[in-house]
Amino acid sequence: MRALALLTALFLVPGLAAAQDKPRSALDRAKATQDEAAAPDEHKITLDEAVDRAALAEQNRESADTPDKEPETDADEPRPALGAKMFLTNSPAAFQKAWKAGEDDLPTTAMIGQANPVMVMLAISGCARGKDGKCAIQFTSRTAGPDGQFDTPRTTPPWNPAPMRAKAELAPASFGLRLGPADPAGRYTIEVKVTDLVAKTNRTVTSVVTKPAAAAGGR
Repeated sequence: MRALALLTALFLVPGLAAAQDKPRSALDRAKATQDEAAAPDEHKITLDEAVDRAALAEQNRESADTPDKEPETDADEPRPALGAKMFLTNSPAAFQKAWKAGEDDLPTTAMIGQANPVMVMLAISGCARGKDGKCAIQFTSRTAGPDGQFDTPRTTPPWNPAPMRAKAELAPASFGLRLGPADPAGRYTIEVKVTDLVAKTNRTVTSVVTKPAAAAGGR
């Protein structure tokens, strides 16, 4: 393009084109030949430079034709299904310590009494990532006595952890069950519904604890 512009300008200068056709002396011709040989050729490129320029032009063309990629989301890769597991314990502090240490022998219980209430610990995995980059997990709990009648469900505010995969994470929310002197002996059911508000899926987990007849008097 630069060569074309230079050639066009040469024809626009009055008398310049005509002057190029005038006969020149042998001295003028020799000088002109010497000047042309000494002057560098600004437009001459090597084969490697030509290949590099062609490759760069092709790369620029492909970049212009290719749309920008959207940020990766959970839809771009397989996500494990929502998982939930319930543990019952009389010692939540000891349970959390053992969980963090990765111990297999966690302090759990299947018994309840007036003097030893139980706490529900929930391990969650596979939550979906929302637009803010976090999960949104909600817990709804209810309990039933030996007669099988459930009480009114209670729902927690959403828990917003970072996206998790197959590895379970202990939820900060915990639910306790405490019995009084008038509560009969027998089996008590604890039910927790875990809802992934982003993926719009849920899992319900249940556990049973027993109040022995000997504990009916408060022991």
